[in-house]
Amino acid sequence: MEDQKIRIYLDQNILSYAQDGTLNLSPIENVVWVYSNEHFVEMERSNDFRCFAILEKIKAQRIEFNVNQSFQITEEAKIHPYEEINQVYQTYKKATSNIKIDENANFFRAASSRIMGADNFEDVLTSLKNCTTEIKTMFEEIGMPSQITNMLMNEVKSVNDTLFSMIEKNLNKTMPLEELRKAFGTDSGKAVATKGSNIIEEIWQLIKNKNPSLTCDQVFGFEQMTENGFKKVPLNLGITACHAALNMLGYKADRGLSKPTNMSNFQSDGNHLGYASFCHIFLSADTRLCAKAKAIFQYKQIDTRIIKVSFENKTPDVPVPFGGPK
Repeated sequence: MEDQKIRIYLDQNILSYAQDGTLNLSPIENVVWVYSNEHFVEMERSNDFRCFAILEKIKAQRIEFNVNQSFQITEEAKIHPYEEINQVYQTYKKATSNIKIDENANFFRAASSRIMGADNFEDVLTSLKNCTTEIKTMFEEIGMPSQITNMLMNEVKSVNDTLFSMIEKNLNKTMPLEELRKAFGTDSGKAVATKGSNIIEEIWQLIKNKNPSLTCDQVFGFEQMTENGFKKVPLNLGITACHAALNMLGYKADRGLSKPTNMSNFQSDGNHLGYASFCHIFLSADTRLCAKAKAIFQYKQIDTRIIKVSFENKTPDVPVPFGGPK
């Protein structure tokens, strides 16, 4: 990854503002504008690809997580040289066209919304049951070698069985989100009231006495449960999980957390932060997302600077070289 230029990761809303003319983005010497496949995911979800023109105009470059020999995501990433955006998208589309996982039965979305208070227990169980089959089908359709597929599927089945047992035990009753926060110790706005230099550590001080068997990293997603206990996950994936944990605990939480249809958007926000952690600057107009990003990056001592773009009084809270209202 080149260090000679400033890498600026763009949130999807920044591209939208640039596309409708509210914000002016242009190529800048010694700056690399960065995007990821998550932008394609969001554009496909809305069926709106007009932001392609902005990415092309600023000669944006795509960032991608590295994977190891077992196709597992690592803590490293690479930024590809500039390539015409439509060509990049066609390559992405070809690679993902055979992955037929039903978005309406997505396990992550169903389980996350259940944790946040949704009345969808049967949907969670059904989506989990389908997960193993869907993942195996995906591996086969992308042509993954059978030896690697079998190895990964053994891990998938183990995790699936563990999750199924946990869900039947712990999620069989609907719990309003505020009740969940009360169980953790962050009800009545206690999490959002924290204002120090290390928000996550302060929230942990609020909740650790009610969760004596867990560590801060475990609660906030940087270690994940397996059948053999907790294990560390790649930092970039932990960031995505931490974003979800902050929402759950009530720190600058997004609206509509218990609606399954909103979960994909929240997941995209967390994924963007994972990519942004490899860049010098994260540029966004989402106040809640910027606050959670700052908390996460402070906790893990990530140097990425958060720049929140604001259009109040038509004066953007963003340095002049990065644009402003036309």
